[in-house]
Parts: sequence; structure tokens; C-alpha cells
Amino acid sequence: MAAVIEIDNIPKPVRDIPPIRMECRKCGMETEHFLFTTDPSYFGPIILYPASKLFPKHNHLVCVNCLATAEISEDKVRILYKKPRVKNQKNDLIQDAMHDLYKRLVLLSEKREGYGSDAELEAIEHNTIAGYRNRLADIENEEIKSATRICPYCQESVKYAAIKCRYCLSELEPLLPKTAVEKTELIDLDSLEVIYCELCYHENIFGNKVCSSCGHVLYYGNDE
Repeated sequence: MAAVIEIDNIPKPVRDIPPIRMECRKCGMETEHFLFTTDPSYFGPIILYPASKLFPKHNHLVCVNCLATAEISEDKVRILYKKPRVKNQKNDLIQDAMHDLYKRLVLLSEKREGYGSDAELEAIEHNTIAGYRNRLADIENEEIKSATRICPYCQESVKYAAIKCRYCLSELEPLLPKTAVEKTELIDLDSLEVIYCELCYHENIFGNKVCSSCGHVLYYGNDE
């Protein structure tokens, strides 16, 4: 995992965009890819839309496993920005961890000349990446710890690992961690298409039934 990015142009996370699941060309794994930008004018989520000129330029999809970047077209980014923005604290924490790792690796690469032996630098880089993976594990574990479910007897909210309801004192079957946490919304990159309204020619997300601008029913060609 080599850092090849200038310190003043480290990719910044684009918030409130669900990750995209795709196969990484570098590590070969099918992983979550988060949207990052190297646009220096981007400072945070864009609240107003369709002010499409405000969304950041120079966007990249970054693999959560190896930080390899993949290009994404401006058309695809525009479609992503038209989707409902969903605040997800877990995604924010993961993007923060990725951003921090970027900065650490870039700083480390700048110290390669005149700073210890290659073996020492490789050991530091290895420990830095290991710390990143531990941080991801902590984020996952924290979500599991805070996950709740409904007691089937009194309908109150209890921890997923509870073996007894604190409200009605009924004994409960503890849930497995992976069944306790709601899965993160993922987007298929190939599904990011648009359809144009025949009446007002407004661009709509493929799958919408009516135009978001004029309310006209959208025609897909195979409607009866």
C-alpha cells in the first residue's frame, strides 16, 4: 500500500453518499468503495440540490481494504448526488479512518529520504496499516455493542446480546453479532443510470416512477 499522493492534495471524504460495492482492481477483493474528492474547494456535504454545479470535481472511488482509487465519471457522480442523502455515522467513521491513513502514509513517504533505513520505514508503514485495520474492527465492534432489538415479550428495546430483558425480566436468546446490525446500504455502480422525462426533459434516477420535476409518469418502453 504505497502512498503516491501529494500532502496538499490528499483525497477528502464526500459525506452522506452510500458506499459502492465493486471488485477492487488492486487487491482483487469485492469491497466497499467510498467516494472521495481531490477538489480543493470541497468543504463538506452539499445540502442544496439541484445546484449541481456545487458538487465536487475530481472524484474517486477508494477501496476500504487497500486504499486503491478507481475513476468514476462525472455523470455517475451526478446521479449519486440526486439520490436521497442518508447520514450514516459508521460510514463517516470509516471515511475518517481512511483519510487519516492517507495522511500518515503520505507523511511517511516524504520522510523516506534521510530518515532511517528502508526496513525501519517498512516496519512503521506496516504498523500504521495494522492500526488502520484495528480501527476498522473497533468501528464494527462498537456498532455491534450499541445495536438493539425489540424484546418479543414487552416490545421494549434491549441490547442485542442481552440474555434477559431489563424491563419484563423475560429470558432472551442472544443474537449473533452479524444478525444484530442493520446492513449498510450499498450501491451497484452499474445501476447508476438516468431516464429523461418526455414532458419536461428533466433528468431522473432510473427506477423512479414519476418525474421529480413535473410529476409526469415516466415511460420505460415496456410499460403497458
